[in-house]
Amino acid sequence: MNYAVMFSRLLGNTTNSYKYLFLNSIIERIIQGEELISIDELIIDMLVFAWYPSQYFKLSFGLQDQVGNVFEEQSFIYNSSIPITSASFTNQLRLEIIKYIDIRAIRKKLADYVQYRLLTPFFSEELRGKKDQVKNGLIWDLADSHFKVNLPLYKITQDKKSIVVNLSWRNFIKANSSILRHYQKLEWISYLQKNNPNIPAIIYKTEPPIQRSSLAKTQKYWEKFVQENTDEKCIYTGKHLITLKPSIDHFLPWSFVCHDRLWNLIPVCPISNSSKGNNLPSLDKYLSPFMEQQFKALSFTKIHQKDWKQFAAPLVQDLGFSDLNEVFNEVRFEMRLRQAIQNQYSLANQLGFSSGWILQN
Repeated sequence: MNYAVMFSRLLGNTTNSYKYLFLNSIIERIIQGEELISIDELIIDMLVFAWYPSQYFKLSFGLQDQVGNVFEEQSFIYNSSIPITSASFTNQLRLEIIKYIDIRAIRKKLADYVQYRLLTPFFSEELRGKKDQVKNGLIWDLADSHFKVNLPLYKITQDKKSIVVNLSWRNFIKANSSILRHYQKLEWISYLQKNNPNIPAIIYKTEPPIQRSSLAKTQKYWEKFVQENTDEKCIYTGKHLITLKPSIDHFLPWSFVCHDRLWNLIPVCPISNSSKGNNLPSLDKYLSPFMEQQFKALSFTKIHQKDWKQFAAPLVQDLGFSDLNEVFNEVRFEMRLRQAIQNQYSLANQLGFSSGWILQN
């Protein structure tokens, strides 16, 4: 058997997230050295893996996919103080899922189908032409009776509560764990991109970052501007920035854009930044002062800093300018920035991000 080719066939004809999540869970358990794996444990793994893209970034897993709906149906909310960037986040998320989600209530929905159908490529000839309602039982029989002949990835135990991973596959997966993880991730990203065609930076939205990028350079950029322009005010509170110790706010929330590009960052009062959270700010109230301050800071930097191009050049690509000169045309700058903000604002709103946030005094 060509294990690499057969592995690639496992995700063929996939129309929902179950195969990706179930196979990913199996791979991780095999790498940890497990042979007999509880299906309930695999379901928990699936939910842990799905929570970040589904709940934090609100990505769609497909119109008929039920994985993301589990969290809403069981009113699950991650309430721990442990942040997503913490090394212990995944373990904490798992503990909360175990505590607050009834696995028995969702077992049939998430596992009764995928545990059998993931084995289909090993028995394609035997299953050809068979009615859908008999396939699960047939796959169980074939995996059990041909475990050492066809070498399926696993077989399902008599009580249907666990799977037994084939020794030959355990050895293959352990020996090639790095490349198989990479392949699996690319397939998962491709699936999510297909179901979220207009969403930016899908590649960064599949699993929590161990550490958020530093905003030190951006902080210095704005500090120089504020120190020399003492009349500049926080766009949310109206307080003079020079009197504050401003924090850097993602105008469109980071949990949607998943980047730290300069055109979406602005210095604000720390209290307003905390209050805003992952909400979308009111464009009627805040977009104009946001764009005005953005252009003032960029123009100031061009005059006062020799390295101004490192800040201006990315805008050419990000906002669709023709060249650096167009970036410093105030009318064109406002038009391009407004278009970018409004387009992504609309997408974020459609995905469920709360819009129209206004600071309450």
